Amino acid sequence: MNLKNLLVVLSVVSIAIISCKSTPKNPEVENYVNKTMPAFMKEELAIMKEYNDFTEVRLLSNPKTDTAIRTITIPKYTKFIEKLDTITIKDPELKAVHQQYITVSKSQLEYFSMMLNSLKDPINSRDTLNKKLSTQNSLMIEWNSGVRRLCTQYDISYLGN
Repeated sequence: MNLKNLLVVLSVVSIAIISCKSTPKNPEVENYVNKTMPAFMKEELAIMKEYNDFTEVRLLSNPKTDTAIRTITIPKYTKFIEKLDTITIKDPELKAVHQQYITVSKSQLEYFSMMLNSLKDPINSRDTLNKKLSTQNSLMIEWNSGVRRLCTQYDISYLGN
């Protein structure tokens, strides 16, 4: 699995979340699903797109790629995670679901760091990077399942149901 596949998964999840209707029994879940997370996911997708566009234009062995990941992607993604950590959630189930998203995001940040290390030894790093992407995909599916479960529980229409 590559970064493009991860972007596709994130896009599908974004669309699914945006499609949730209002009038839930739990306004905190409705706000999280329809307002908070779509805005965060839009920001995350912009960072991922910038990273993907940059790495597609230049070979990974190019020193400018290392510089871009180190000075642009990682700092932006670190700030993104810091913003995610500021979201205050009272509902314990929603808080647990949100924590899953933070875990996915931190895993993505680790991937960027691993990518920097792999620039020195790309052939031997490929398997490790692919395993990391696979793990991220699984974590994102878990998060999406949690969101879907809450939407069902609180009678919020959800595209994935």
